Formats: sequence, structure tokens, C-alpha cells
Amino acid sequence: MRFARCDLLDALPHYLGVSHADIWMLKSSIFVLRKRLAGNSLALGRLEAFYAKVTKVTDVDVDSELLVILSETGIDPGEAILAAMASNIDASCLITGDKRAIKALDKLESVAIRVSLAGKVLCFETLILEMIVKYGYDQIGPR
Repeated sequence: MRFARCDLLDALPHYLGVSHADIWMLKSSIFVLRKRLAGNSLALGRLEAFYAKVTKVTDVDVDSELLVILSETGIDPGEAILAAMASNIDASCLITGDKRAIKALDKLESVAIRVSLAGKVLCFETLILEMIVKYGYDQIGPR
């Protein structure tokens, strides 16, 4: 959502070095995001265009036992799905703007899951700073 407001959604795949199809979003997330962006037609349009290009996932796409372990941390169910996907795929990351999700993942007792997620959890602010370093403040700052 923040990337849509900042007009950085289309820069995200380029920055990550992936195609839109390599980015996963929760299938159900579009409904929540539409409500949050209802008053911002430009950002909503960007989000809709981006969502049409990415891969949608649901809880059936991940190991249910892993979801149970992740849910014990108090993480949001949607973030748990994305964390489970990221933990099972080597060259992946979990991008979140939810600080509660990051705190919840820090409570993981499973060493194996912690190791599988190490270095893969990125927050919005970190990505913005990294994009500024890569593309320059002149390109990112005004957005």
C-alpha cells in the first residue's frame, strides 16, 4: 500500500531483480488494500495494475504445520502465509510494513524456521533507503 502511495510499485520488481510474476501477494489482500486506498484514486489505480501482474497465494499454497508454528507467534494470518512461503524458498524475501509481524517473527522458537527466514524479512523503510542508495534521492525522494 505504501509503495502504491509513493508511486514505487513498478520500481519494486526492478529493484529486486525479479519479474512481477515472481512477486507474491495474498489473494485476499486486494480487498483490504482497496478499502485503505479508497480515497486515493491514483494509488488505487497503481495497486490494481500491480496486483493484476503478480502471483496470488492462499493458505493452501503452504505447509499447514508451518502455518501453525508461525501463528503461535501472534503474527497476522496473512503475514504467516507469506512468511511460510519465504521460509521454504531459498531466493525469496518477505516484504512487510507491519512492525507487529516483524516482532512476532522475532518470537519464533523454531530454530529451523528462524534460520530459513534469516536475512529475508525486509521492512518498507529499509527498502526505501536501499532504493535511495541505488537510484539516488533525486529519483526516490520526491515520490
